[in-house]
Amino acid sequence: MYKALWHYILEFKKKYSRKGEYYEGYRSMSKEVATKDEIKSFLIDMFIKEKNISIENLFPERPLKELDIDSFGFLEVIFSIEHQYNISFPKNYEHLVTIQDVIDVTHDLVVAKQ
Repeated sequence: MYKALWHYILEFKKKYSRKGEYYEGYRSMSKEVATKDEIKSFLIDMFIKEKNISIENLFPERPLKELDIDSFGFLEVIFSIEHQYNISFPKNYEHLVTIQDVIDVTHDLVVAKQ
């Protein structure tokens, strides 16, 4: 199982390895710090496009478990965020319960990187 997961992760990273090309509508975060609203917009757009979740189901207080995203889907979300903002999430994801938690942690990591 771990071998399959690792292969999946490597393939995902290969597929989206060029910074700034995954979501064309968003600017590179290399010089400016992203606001929480920009991060929220990025996440909502990603959930709609990549996870086929309707916008009516996306609000900050929504628990991630209610979005029916499996563990692979959650890893895709994390990798997409890391790729877009050139950051690394800590390996412990247990504290990411709601969409707002993901927004807050992403913003904190982007600010810390600057």
